[in-house]
This record gives sequence, structure tokens and C-alpha cells, in this order.
Amino acid sequence: MSGYQRMVSYLYRYDKGIKGKNTGYARIERNDRRCRVTIRLQDTVSVSPSVFFFIQNEGGMQRIPAGKLARNGSGFAGRVETPVDRMAGSEYAFDRIDGIYLSGPENVFYATTWKDITVSGAAPEKEADGWKAEDDRDAGNRSDAGSGSEESRPQAVNTASTEIRQESERAEPVQRRQDALDDALQAATGLEEASSAEASSVEACSRRERPDFGERMLSVFPKMYPFEIDEMGECVRIDLKDIGNLPVAYWSLAGNPFLLRGYYCYRHLIFACIGRQEYAVGVPGIYSEENSKWAKECRMLRFQPLSRVKDRHGAFGYWLIAVHAQG
Repeated sequence: MSGYQRMVSYLYRYDKGIKGKNTGYARIERNDRRCRVTIRLQDTVSVSPSVFFFIQNEGGMQRIPAGKLARNGSGFAGRVETPVDRMAGSEYAFDRIDGIYLSGPENVFYATTWKDITVSGAAPEKEADGWKAEDDRDAGNRSDAGSGSEESRPQAVNTASTEIRQESERAEPVQRRQDALDDALQAATGLEEASSAEASSVEACSRRERPDFGERMLSVFPKMYPFEIDEMGECVRIDLKDIGNLPVAYWSLAGNPFLLRGYYCYRHLIFACIGRQEYAVGVPGIYSEENSKWAKECRMLRFQPLSRVKDRHGAFGYWLIAVHAQG
């Protein structure tokens, strides 16, 4: 994809216009010709949300209909592909678009923006350039998305220049690199929002089962022997998706930016025993003052080199975050 660019923008729930919790994300990929948007929403909604690109004006929000999400597990998902110079068949290029709007229940909507603006969901009294504000329910009825595939896609609005389809063969390598990120962001926004009853049930089960979660992980995943020091115990290699095996309180690590960077640089994480029934998740990386500061901001308080070194600067090792059975 010539001129390929990618960004991730987080979705938030707005109740009566007030910004609330994070409920998902939109991944935007674009090149010189096409724009592809992948959306995941995790919230308690009974009706599939309609998707709009929006332009925030002083008089309100101008919305451009782009389809409808489909149910995907406990949430909703979809993908829109459109010409970058005519977003969703409109006369507006991507650079004019301020964000993405999803319809919700009464007095609720979801939105994300990648610009320094304040989102207001109110539609202007008169839409500019011939675009008329639609009732969200009417817009949603324009098209329905099928379900049953691994990642459901919204149907396109009825325009010749917009299509929602499977990615082209030339983009497949890029998509493969994104699959793990989808899982990570889904975990970060979905698993965290599990009901308290479900979380209590999971934790109660964990307490009853023997061996504990750490011993199970050390027995299931591939063994690694990266350290040459006695302080570090058993160690196994884990993947991003395996964070779901940790206690509920640690599922949010799947969205930790420092962890994600280390994972995508070195394509693995570790789970290690660091004491008597004390465990840690390790993020691979090279020690520097800049990395150390960022790691601490992201709760990675300890750097463990592979062997004893006089100067940690430039040494390869793992940034550790302790994991406890009770969270």
C-alpha cells in the first residue's frame, strides 16, 4: 500500500453528551487511494450500532453514513473500506473527517476523534453541502450486516464509490500483523468490562483449583531459559493473547502501550516465577533512561538483565510487572 499509514483511535461512550468510559477502538489504515477502518465496540447494546464518519462544526456534528456494525461475540465489529478522497461516497476527503460516530440507545452515542476537538453529538439544524442529518435508526435500517464470520463486517451504504469487503491480497501481510493487535485491544476494552458477577466467579474458580494459575501457566507454555542468574525461577514464553490466562485484574495489560511496543519489536513476552508463588510478566527490551521512564509510567517497575552486568545501559533483558493470584 503506497504511502501506507496506520493509527488506532479509542472509542468512548457519551451519555447525554458527557464523555465516559472507553468502549472500544477504531483502527484506521490508509494509503494514497483507499481508507480501511476496522471497528470494535464492547458495550451493552441491544441493537447493532450504525456507523458514521463525522465533521464537527460550530453548529453541530455533520454525519456521513457508512454502514452498520454486526454482532461479534459479546460486542460488535465491522470494517469499512472507502476511497480516501470521497469518504463513504461523500464529497469529503479523509483529511476533512474529524472522527467516527456510532449510534447508541436513547441519549447515548459512541465516538472517537483523532483531532484536538471537543465532540458534540448534536446534529446541525441544516446540513452543509447537501448532506442531511439522519435519524440513527433510519440510517441503521439502510443496511444490515451478516454474522458468523471471524470478524463481521458492516454492509455498505448504497453508493458506487464505497464498498465493505474482504481485504485485497496485497494488504494481507499488513492484516496478519494486525491480528494480534485486534486481540490485544479487544481484551483491553472487552475483558475489563466483564460483569462483576462474572469476574467474581472466575476468581472464585481460580481459588478452588489446584495448582494455581501460575503453576498451570508454567506447565502449559513453552519453556525458556533466558536468565543466567539464580534469582529468576522457571520461565515460559507467552503470546499477547495468553494474557487472558492471568487473573482478571491483569487483563488490561493487553492494552499497555509499553508492553505492546516490546511485543511487536520482539514478538514474545515471558511469564516467570520470581519467588515463592510470586510471578511476573516480562516485556523484552533494551535498557535506557528513556525506556526506564516510560516503563515506570506503564507499571513496569523492574528491569532484569539476562545476566549480571556492571552497567545496565544498552543491556538486553525484560521489564517485569508482578502478578498476584488475588490481583
